[in-house]
Amino acid sequence: MKTSCHIFVLTIIFFICQGCSHYARINLKEHEFEQAPKKIVWLHFAGLDEEHISLLKFFYKSTKLKTSFEQSTCFGKMWRYNLYKLRPDHYSSFLSQALGTQNITKKCQDYDRTPLWGRLFYAGYRTGILEKISRPKASLIHSTECKKESFLKDVVLWRMWPKKGHHFFHAQESGFFEEGKTYYDKSCQKKGCFNSLLINIRAIMEGHFKGKQKFAFIIRDDTLARYLVRKKMNKIKSYLLEIEKMFEYFVNLEKEHSDMLVLLTTSEPRPLELPTRGRQWRDFVRGKDRLIYRKSSVLSPVWALGAGAENYCGLYEEAEVLNRTLNNFTKKRLHFFGIPIM
Repeated sequence: MKTSCHIFVLTIIFFICQGCSHYARINLKEHEFEQAPKKIVWLHFAGLDEEHISLLKFFYKSTKLKTSFEQSTCFGKMWRYNLYKLRPDHYSSFLSQALGTQNITKKCQDYDRTPLWGRLFYAGYRTGILEKISRPKASLIHSTECKKESFLKDVVLWRMWPKKGHHFFHAQESGFFEEGKTYYDKSCQKKGCFNSLLINIRAIMEGHFKGKQKFAFIIRDDTLARYLVRKKMNKIKSYLLEIEKMFEYFVNLEKEHSDMLVLLTTSEPRPLELPTRGRQWRDFVRGKDRLIYRKSSVLSPVWALGAGAENYCGLYEEAEVLNRTLNNFTKKRLHFFGIPIM
């Protein structure tokens, strides 16, 4: 009798433990729900809109071939507004996503709040941020000009910007990077950087983050937004291919790490007026037709895959990104035969 009771108790404990996270299907794929990611990759591309993916889709020899974006677990849309402006600039949108608030004033007081990486630090995560940002005031380094050094004290910041300061990095050189310091890319000059963003991403992933069990890697880039404003079709097309390669790199990496979250958010997305038929499309992608777009969209797209990706489906405000990222850390329910008991 005692043996039967022990077996029954152990069975209950087993199902309770299994209930902490459970498998189901989402987007026709098997997915483990309520899993807290140990490796977080957050890409933020200013200017990117989901309709731009059609420029990638129709580059392929066959429309049956899928882009890396189509391999995402979840696709969502974010409302782009804060307490002061509808359709804010891309830096304000990023801060709103990272700080979890609509109260973005574009003043020094914004940096008094605790960002995502500050919260992750206390959970044992190590964070690095790689920026390819054209305006210094749109860079996170702006927080130091406000004498808010604590804002970046828990992260390593790499900037693809002409040499400045005392700390540098290069994709072909190994080195130790200290949290709270900013490192400038040696390959960058006034006319641009020799190394691409993807080259630096690979170097950092295979160097600084190699072997780390818990980390967050944030990548910010406004290159596409600049090309869209200038209406440079050839550069838009080539950089979309570059974005596709970056996202594909992490899509493939996620397949090797079941505890990785890959998140791609945007800001200031600019939908293009796309043609409707073959010859018009040919002239469009060759840059013969005038590029037409209106104001940036009020909604911006989100793609996610991996651990915790289910939190980014749907329609929500961009200030919710922080809480959606932390959701599986703070809310861990137990289940018994699929029924939540905690």
